[in-house]
Amino acid sequence: MVKTYFDDNGYHFSITAPNGTTILKSVTFTDKSTMQQAIARLRSMPLANSSIERTTNHDGRFLFGVKDHNGRVMAHSLSYGSEAGMENGIKNLAKVLGALEAEGD
Repeated sequence: MVKTYFDDNGYHFSITAPNGTTILKSVTFTDKSTMQQAIARLRSMPLANSSIERTTNHDGRFLFGVKDHNGRVMAHSLSYGSEAGMENGIKNLAKVLGALEAEGD
């Protein structure tokens, strides 16, 4: 499921698993149409290794970002306690995006 929202900084989206867990949160977009274009690109792009950026934060926790076709990060995951957990998160994201593309949600 894709949730969109607006706050004082701009437009955002998040992607949640069927159980309600947030898998991905977007960067801030200055306008709604740019955010909607990013969602459309994310739905239709394959999650190849070139579009996933795996990193660790200052606490040593694992997270990933999803890059657009220009190499800019458009969304990032929450942090994971293990690399295996992060890889599981990427697999779950791929499943959710596949379902969204099929449904046209």
